[in-house]
Amino acid sequence: MIMACNLRQPPFGLVFHTDRGSQYTSKRYRKLLSDYGIRASMGDVGACWDNGVVERFYGSLKHDWIFKIAQPSREPKKIS
Repeated sequence: MIMACNLRQPPFGLVFHTDRGSQYTSKRYRKLLSDYGIRASMGDVGACWDNGVVERFYGSLKHDWIFKIAQPSREPKKIS
């Protein structure tokens, strides 16, 4: 977030919308937003429709790539 703010220099009062993940609700992160003049906005608990476009993208990504293409494993290969 710091790098993004330094590169993009968003206007004061920008609204940053997230879910209610612990990283976004922490005092440290909320202070960081405040220091940059960014207003926090959070969706309701379990309200996936708050960000339908992103939810749809990740759903498609999982369905079309992760579930259809064999993913590497950390398990050591069995030697026959």
